Amino acid sequence: MDCTYKLKWLNGPLSGRELVLPVGELRIGGSDSDIALCLELDAQATLSIEDEAIRLACATPAWVEGQPWDPEQALPLGRVVDLAGQAFVLGRASDELSTPGVPARLARRSPARVSVWQWGALAGVCGLVLAMGLLAWQPILRVPVLDQDEWLATQLKDSQLAGLSVQWGNQGSLVLKGLCQSSTSVAGLRTKLRARGLLVYDESVCVDTLLDSVRSVLSLNGYRDAEVKSGARLDRVVIFGNIVADATWQRTSVQLQAIQALEGWRVVNDQALLFDDLLSRLTARQVLGGLSVRVSDKALRVSGQLDTQRLSTVSEVLDAFNRDGAPRLSAVFQNIPGMASAERYLPSSIVGIGGNVDSPYVQLANGMRLQQGSVLPSGYRIYALDRLSMALLKDQELISLPLTL
Repeated sequence: MDCTYKLKWLNGPLSGRELVLPVGELRIGGSDSDIALCLELDAQATLSIEDEAIRLACATPAWVEGQPWDPEQALPLGRVVDLAGQAFVLGRASDELSTPGVPARLARRSPARVSVWQWGALAGVCGLVLAMGLLAWQPILRVPVLDQDEWLATQLKDSQLAGLSVQWGNQGSLVLKGLCQSSTSVAGLRTKLRARGLLVYDESVCVDTLLDSVRSVLSLNGYRDAEVKSGARLDRVVIFGNIVADATWQRTSVQLQAIQALEGWRVVNDQALLFDDLLSRLTARQVLGGLSVRVSDKALRVSGQLDTQRLSTVSEVLDAFNRDGAPRLSAVFQNIPGMASAERYLPSSIVGIGGNVDSPYVQLANGMRLQQGSVLPSGYRIYALDRLSMALLKDQELISLPLTL
């Protein structure tokens, strides 16, 4: 799909990154967003992208170059848009977008309802009354001392805000920076600051937001079963999943490097380790025949139709596997027959089964003889073989084929 427009983020976790905008709606913030960013007051904003223009399809407050923006008007290109704290600049897909600073917000001006002369007369009368009052009553004025820096230092002692820093910006505004533990705690701080009449720009990145950004990148590149957890430091993560160093992962790594505040990651391919562990346990108890094992919905799913005795043994193996260390991928049994057939996986039909109990083989119509350890043209390896079934293994998938002539 051709895209007419794009945007460039100017602050927040995606600062500096560009996003092409296909025709349609783009939801920012909220629980069902397309872009997982935290907006002020947990708001959600929607951009309506058309061939002619980009508009706000929501009541979320916005500023353009610091001036309050009328949501009925199309958003301009090449100017800084502040959408509830998230700033960006729009342009056409072929434009080279700059990275300007985010201007301070200016308050809305209320329309004048009284003439300048009337305001002047009213001010004169008020001043006269005030002067007469002061002549009759002159108390000692006590000016309260309000130390904003001291109050901020007290707020930042919260352990959930460790790593967060506050800088004073233009016109008395505050800029939140750094890496913090909880976005909920930062949202609470923003609310307190605004309650004190302060203008706040949030450029901080919290751990939960950082993890969500990593998950989004992984999911967009096909790693939907991967899990992400915090590392030893707040700016590092650990990625668990079936990940190999191929072209897809190289592309994903480049995108991970662009995430603001993410300093590094460690990959743990525990899926292969857990799969091999479960296979070894089933093999040791001699119950692997007729079973299929695959990873699905973040679980190791074992399936096969078993009699009562074998079902009891398999259940013991799976219970012990799930109990030993509480693995990330639990083992789940489904007492259902497999749907795999030999014709689908073997290069030719089976014409004979020979050999002895310790070394059986399968003879195919094309002259190929298959034994345990043989590799098929499809890449599957014969993991186990007896006179009743053949187990084919490829990556983290074990398929049991019934042997029928």
